[in-house]
Amino acid sequence: MRDKRNFLRLDLTTKMDRTQTLTVIPRLINGCGGWIIDHTLFSNISASIIFEMPLAATGDLLARMEAAGYRPNLRDEYPTGTEGDVRGSVAITFIHDEPDMKRDVPAFG
Repeated sequence: MRDKRNFLRLDLTTKMDRTQTLTVIPRLINGCGGWIIDHTLFSNISASIIFEMPLAATGDLLARMEAAGYRPNLRDEYPTGTEGDVRGSVAITFIHDEPDMKRDVPAFG
């Protein structure tokens, strides 16, 4: 079982443009030597990004997010150590007054 201290869980709430944010956050992760494992979009209200990155670069990621105008909230204890990789997630909530995005769901079955 993975030590929960070696999982970086971040929450972001932002009024910044959704498309811009969904471009910037992965670039920040990549810029710290990380890579995106998965993502999920929940209409235009929220998104979740799952990633892995070098454990030693977690402080750099938080600093880069702050410098880009985001204020990430750490949900658990800060990951410990400097060796190896850490898996993480960013849960993003978008604050706006746009209507929900409607997406066609294909028929199945």
